[in-house]
Amino acid sequence: MSKVRLSVNTKFKFVRYMNSKRFLIIVVFAFALGSLCLNSSTWFRLKLARFYEKRRSELDEMRVYKKIVRKGMVTNSRYKSKKVESTLLALIIKNINRDLKACDWYLKNNKGKIEDFEKGMDAYAKVEQVYVEYSPIFSKLSPAIWNGVGVKIKNNKFKFCILYAKYYIEKEEWVKAREFHTKELVKYYEPERLLISLADIFNLPNNSEIKKKIWGDEVYVSLNDLDIKEAPILNFWTGNTESKVNFHGLTDKESYRGNISENLKIVYTKAGYDYWAFFIDIPLGAQMGNVGLRTYLKGEDGFKGALVVNINYPLAKRSGVLRSDRVKVLNNNWQEAIITDIYKKAKSMADQMGWSIQDMYIDRVGIDTAGYSGNIYIDDFELFTI
Repeated sequence: MSKVRLSVNTKFKFVRYMNSKRFLIIVVFAFALGSLCLNSSTWFRLKLARFYEKRRSELDEMRVYKKIVRKGMVTNSRYKSKKVESTLLALIIKNINRDLKACDWYLKNNKGKIEDFEKGMDAYAKVEQVYVEYSPIFSKLSPAIWNGVGVKIKNNKFKFCILYAKYYIEKEEWVKAREFHTKELVKYYEPERLLISLADIFNLPNNSEIKKKIWGDEVYVSLNDLDIKEAPILNFWTGNTESKVNFHGLTDKESYRGNISENLKIVYTKAGYDYWAFFIDIPLGAQMGNVGLRTYLKGEDGFKGALVVNINYPLAKRSGVLRSDRVKVLNNNWQEAIITDIYKKAKSMADQMGWSIQDMYIDRVGIDTAGYSGNIYIDDFELFTI
């Protein structure tokens, strides 16, 4: 009986031993197979990249190298990971430089056509798209070089805009030059950044005469070009009046600049303040120290309206309103409602309330009708710098 039990136990231990050994062999085999597949895949992709290199198909070559680098496929030192990364970086920079030169082609036959300018900006957008696509890789692997590439794209793009506008200046087409700088470029740049960049150029002493002919005394950009369908229009914000709106929309009967203005026909049964505004996002940093905001108002004689600007203080989770002096319309003429030194005034309001000014920004601009019954026209909200 004991012999039977001994043989059974011995057999059971032997089977368990063989199973564990078999499992270990399977694991080792699987690991070896995975490594082989990975290295074989890397080998294949490197061969494919060299194939595209010989065919001078650089875009396909870049895509192959990108897959190798992004998936971390270069695990074996004999494939020289750093060499693959540097090869990809060199290819991308080469293509970006070539494409930047191609963008300048639109300057060679520059006749001031907006359609050609838009094609040039589309070409720059494709370059920017390549930069964004590869940023997750090279912003970490080669940050200094990659940031330099980004700065070059940015500078070349803005230089392209300025050189394109040079056509209007040389032809002394000042109205078109103003429309281009103040309205067309806002489609491609944030208004505050565009304003500061334009001011850096045209506030130089040797450009003072050109500045006066394009803008007058202050460089400015438009926040809502009403000649464009997508332009933001005013909506009721807040107030303490009672009124009936008989009409609110765009009209070509009156305009201060361009061909279109915004029209409000309101009858008030209770006077007070009545704010109408549209949303916007303009950061208020120290670089905005000399920046102001204005709009143009028109109504029947006696109308008194004001410009209102809402400042958002994110860290304090509070907001406050800056308001211009009320402007009185006389002789049915357009009047300017203006707030200068917005940054200083926003900072002063925060200091008085004990709020942090970090990350503060403008989130609404609009007007206060001040409970005026009648026909009101509003045109061009502009950001300007002295």
